[in-house]
Amino acid sequence: MLLLPLMQSLVWIFLQMNGIFNPGVIQSDYIAFVLIGTMLWQMYNFSFDSIGNSISTSIKPLIQGYVPVYTILISKFAMVLVRFFITLIINLFIIKFFTGIELNVIGFLLFTIPLMLFCLSIGMVVSMVEVVNEDIYTLGKEFNKVLLFLTPIIYAPDMKSSFIQYITSSNPLTYLICIPRSILLYTPTLSMNVYYSYSLGVLAIFILCAIIYSKRSRVVIEKLIE
Repeated sequence: MLLLPLMQSLVWIFLQMNGIFNPGVIQSDYIAFVLIGTMLWQMYNFSFDSIGNSISTSIKPLIQGYVPVYTILISKFAMVLVRFFITLIINLFIIKFFTGIELNVIGFLLFTIPLMLFCLSIGMVVSMVEVVNEDIYTLGKEFNKVLLFLTPIIYAPDMKSSFIQYITSSNPLTYLICIPRSILLYTPTLSMNVYYSYSLGVLAIFILCAIIYSKRSRVVIEKLIE
């Protein structure tokens, strides 16, 4: 599983080097740009997939009362973070070894916190919905495949197309992913004011989701038993 982000990154790098698509003006090394963007996207995607079905896949111990619901949630998110940090170490080694560019790792980790909270919030909501209607969870996974192309992972956020710019600027993942990447690579960033606004919004959503999850997750499980 840890090789998946690297394999996807190599595919996009191959396409770009062969002129199959034009990603726009990238003000950093393209290999570093794609590796970091893909890694951050994978944290979101893996959170959706893993945390999103955390209740249904652990229903037996939850029903029998062996573990609290929050224990399952925390363990699943811990797996997401472990995967993220292992991939980060690998990518930082590749970037430093092959490009030698300077990296702001501490700043990157700090500016990644809102994305982590966003991932956890999405996971909590999806996990409760998935127990009631698995089709919504499946539909969400398919939508994420489209969302990948609507997020500036492999192309610059300031594309010439006004339509693409409108879509990406309306996508919160654009700021939650592009800002930390720019901080890490010491490149010009998007609007920090918008990023801070999204970050405050994410914090509010996280608190709300945590409250709802603590109150409703057990109710969802009991309804499933009935």
